[in-house]
Amino acid sequence: MLWEEYKSEFIPNGLQRDLLIRDVDTQDWQSVIHFLKSSHARLIFYVDGKEAPLPNNFAAFINDPSHQYLLSVNLGGVDMNCPFNSADQIELLFDPVMIDDEFKANLIFRLMSTIGRTLDKPVYCAHVDEYRDPVFQYTPGQSVEYLAKLKK
Repeated sequence: MLWEEYKSEFIPNGLQRDLLIRDVDTQDWQSVIHFLKSSHARLIFYVDGKEAPLPNNFAAFINDPSHQYLLSVNLGGVDMNCPFNSADQIELLFDPVMIDDEFKANLIFRLMSTIGRTLDKPVYCAHVDEYRDPVFQYTPGQSVEYLAKLKK
């Protein structure tokens, strides 16, 4: 993929972008968290908006309505937020303003492909309000694909 072909997908339009992994279970959640903890990403865990120690086991926090849990992930220039809202999907939200060059876009694409390979599942990147129409997709055994280009 060439930066010039897809950079318009990161033009700020007031909507966050979302990396989405569907049909996951608690083991998948734990695998993603383990990968993030072992990477160079800076992680901050929040409980009800207050910073808290990063737990070893995240299964108890998934889909727990008694508190709001959030994992903030800094990939070195790209900040993402992972809410613990659903046991069957993992979301990593980011502001497209941060993706202002090819290097940062490649951080997103590497994250998509690494998580996809780790879980052996597709990973989608979409505008937050357009989940059913992803812009980029990682499919296991392939590379990240620019889907909007295919639709033009």
